[in-house]
Amino acid sequence: MVHPVYQQRIETDIKHLISTSNEIDNIKHKGLRGGFRENTLDRLLQSYLPFGWDLGSGEVVDYLGKSSSEIDLLIYNKASIPPILFGGSEGCYPVESCFYVFEIKTRSNASQIQETIEKFKKLRQLKPLAPRKPITVYFAYNTDLKGKSEFERYAEYDANFGNDPLIDVLCVIGQGYWFHVKDSHSITWYFFKAQENHFEVGLFLSGIINTINKFNSQQPFGYYVIDDINSKQIIYHRDFLRNFDIHFDKGDLFTNGFKEHEAGNYSAAINLFSKSIQEQPKLASFLVKLATDSFERQNYQAIIEYTSRAIDLYPPLKYNYRLFHRRGIAYFQLDQLNPDNSDNLIAKSINDFNFAIRLNPANPELRYCLACSKLRIAGFDQSLLTDALNSLNKAIELNPLYEQALVLRGTTYSMLGRFAEARDTYVKAIGINSANEEILKNLIIQEYNLSLCGEQNTLISHEELGNWMQGNYEDK
Repeated sequence: MVHPVYQQRIETDIKHLISTSNEIDNIKHKGLRGGFRENTLDRLLQSYLPFGWDLGSGEVVDYLGKSSSEIDLLIYNKASIPPILFGGSEGCYPVESCFYVFEIKTRSNASQIQETIEKFKKLRQLKPLAPRKPITVYFAYNTDLKGKSEFERYAEYDANFGNDPLIDVLCVIGQGYWFHVKDSHSITWYFFKAQENHFEVGLFLSGIINTINKFNSQQPFGYYVIDDINSKQIIYHRDFLRNFDIHFDKGDLFTNGFKEHEAGNYSAAINLFSKSIQEQPKLASFLVKLATDSFERQNYQAIIEYTSRAIDLYPPLKYNYRLFHRRGIAYFQLDQLNPDNSDNLIAKSINDFNFAIRLNPANPELRYCLACSKLRIAGFDQSLLTDALNSLNKAIELNPLYEQALVLRGTTYSMLGRFAEARDTYVKAIGINSANEEILKNLIIQEYNLSLCGEQNTLISHEELGNWMQGNYEDK
């Protein structure tokens, strides 16, 4: 839910931006028209910039003495290296201070896109002292295009748009707003289509302020002005690791796949992703990525569905023990969340952990997970408790400092009535982590159990044990 005051103010400012641009059309001198439109956008941005940021124009320079082409408008950090100004806000701006750099056009056309690409190519050749480079923006009040988008035209002229784009953000009034998100694994171009009230400009403005606030470790601005973030579409995606591209004609399918994913409709999501990624090995690898991301978010049903479908699509994945490890954990956690389920989730988790162990028998964590699943259904069944104990013994054999496995082995010994072995296991665990009060508590309980069984050689005197069990125990 947006705040109506903020949204109405931005809508008013957008109307003023466009009406002023229309008035400027009556100016005869082309250069003046361009300058006035730059000033109009400058005033809009200035109204929303966070404290410590300002606007300017001129050249961007680096410490090696190189300069960019003339920059229509830029946003810079006043707390960074100061600019050298020659009149108003015009001057030389250190590249380290510049956060956004704008090229502003009255009416976009092919030659202006190409000229902007060349300008920003020169800008990218500057060498900042820090690794971050300015975000480049192409803003146009209008376009001569009919039948295709400004982004599609830009992609025709920048061969690196799907890897290292020279233009990072495009906003064309009446067409929409495009931006990309890139990491070491992929690049995704997003698109907000034009709206009746030209609120694509408001989304563009919100994106700029959000990015600056993120840099400043501040809260996002968009929640105050964006009513439906789901109107964002994926227009292009390239996965560097899995070597596939989602082009313009498949963008809607890919976007809707993520919407179904967010809604928890994983089968529908898989169906849509399969229509946008045609090659089964690449689709399977992509589903594994989604399962991995879901594991980090503790989205257990997604892990199960994506992993299962990935293995079906590409059988060589059945030799990846991590997939069965993660899916086994997901089954286990779902059972804990839904103890009355009828899907026999624990049996499925045990199957997955056993399969993972066959693939990687030297992994102690797999043995620990298998023991957890067996204990989940063991109750006081001596056979299942013994099976779990054997798994824990193997885990500890593989990693003698495995604190969690030692603690669980102590619990299992206690459930089997083997109190002396439980006590000795907790003593080993305390040797690893003496600050763990829960282990100390369990140790004392085993000492008390032994005293009730007539054991005389307890580590703690019978009197102290009695006091502790009555709630009067003090650690001396």
